[in-house]
Amino acid sequence: NDFLPPWLKDCAVYGEAAACRNKMSKNVIERKKLELQRRQLLHECVSTLRKASSNDSELKGLLQLNSEFNTKTCRDGRSYHQKLCHLKELVENFNTLVADIINRRSTDSSSVQDILRQIEDVIKGFRKDATDVAEALQHEETDLWQACLLSEKRIASWNEEDISKVLESNTARTMYRSRSVPWLDVTKDLTPEVVEYEHFLESTGGRFGGWTDKEHAIFLKFFNRPATTSVRKSSDSINTEDKQPGFAVDPGDLENRHRFGDTTITPQIDNTSEDKQLSRALALHRKVALLIGTKSPEEILEHEAWWKRLRELEKSKRQAIQKWRTSKQTATASNKQDLPNDSAQPNTATPMTKAEMEAKRTAVEQWRQQQEQQRKQKKEAEIAEEIKNAAKQKQLIQQHQDESKKKLSEYQTVKDLRELQLARHLAVQAEEDRIIVRQRLNESADRILSRVCAERHFQRLTQPTDSWKQRLGAPREPCSIQTGLNPESRPARMKPHWMRED
Repeated sequence: NDFLPPWLKDCAVYGEAAACRNKMSKNVIERKKLELQRRQLLHECVSTLRKASSNDSELKGLLQLNSEFNTKTCRDGRSYHQKLCHLKELVENFNTLVADIINRRSTDSSSVQDILRQIEDVIKGFRKDATDVAEALQHEETDLWQACLLSEKRIASWNEEDISKVLESNTARTMYRSRSVPWLDVTKDLTPEVVEYEHFLESTGGRFGGWTDKEHAIFLKFFNRPATTSVRKSSDSINTEDKQPGFAVDPGDLENRHRFGDTTITPQIDNTSEDKQLSRALALHRKVALLIGTKSPEEILEHEAWWKRLRELEKSKRQAIQKWRTSKQTATASNKQDLPNDSAQPNTATPMTKAEMEAKRTAVEQWRQQQEQQRKQKKEAEIAEEIKNAAKQKQLIQQHQDESKKKLSEYQTVKDLRELQLARHLAVQAEEDRIIVRQRLNESADRILSRVCAERHFQRLTQPTDSWKQRLGAPREPCSIQTGLNPESRPARMKPHWMRED
């Protein structure tokens, strides 16, 4: 290109510009076609929704929202257009006044200041409107983001594997938060009630039962209150656990008690009240499951049973601790009374208790260190697995890209080969057609030479032709020769028609 003449370079640039313009025109045409298709699809969608909204209230509400949105958009656009036109007028007035002041046609600067204040007020109004709209959009985005997260949790809960993974992670997190100690190693000197309570927490996922703190808090909003039942119970047949706050009525317990003849409920129970109570309990479970988003009503029922069992164990634990404290105080008081009589005997129980406490503390510390080490190892293994998976994924992506490039190059090679073969075939066919046409022309010339035989007549060029002979033999009329321009010799055609004599 450096050695090309200037006019050829200009032609090349002009050709590139023309190609670019053609491409842009094609893109504009395609965009217009797509815009037309979009409008047609929108019109068809709205018409379909209008037809279907006659039988569906939700679609009717959707169409109403769409119409309200369009009305609001048109109204806002009209108001913004008016504001922009007003701002344009102010700017034009400002430019006119500034030009007058520069040209010394006017010396009034107060009007310029007033226009500047008006322009600033309009711009501040635009900024305020933009800020309000941004805040409203931010609030809507937050609400939509929360709704999306809730929907994502619901979709994830549809898969049993995802549910098990969530439960395992929640259980590990709650166990780490509670920092409970294995009951077999540490609770050997505790009461059976405390041991059972600790073992129950360890086996069920901690203080939240394998749930997160937010999920358990939502559960407690509905179940940590006095239960209100419509089933009539006798005053002497209500159990102690039914009197405790925080217990809701279990439909399964009511059904089992009525089936197996439990004496705690009177035999004369209204079936309608039972159905109402069951429907209320099921509605409550569905409501809590809907608010949590990741739990089903069956899981809510299981968590309610777990919560009841936890409250029972807590009550028994408190009673056992109270009994132990009372017995400890009684033993301490008796030891103080027997202390003067046994002063000569050495107190051998104190070193034993300290040693046991030290051993227990050492065991707890070792267990914590072991758990911390296991957690670190697990985390390192997870990180290594993630790195390995990432490398494997990267390798697969690279392999896929290489295969795609290879297939693309093969396709391009085959395409070029086909085009080359097609060009050769067309060239050969054109050459064959040209040879065939030439052969046909030669054959036609040979046929003409073979069929037409004319002798040469050399004297024909010097002899007169037939038409010449006819012209020479034709009679000639005498023609008058006019000399001068007298009126008698003038031709009649030079006079007007009305002046000629008959």
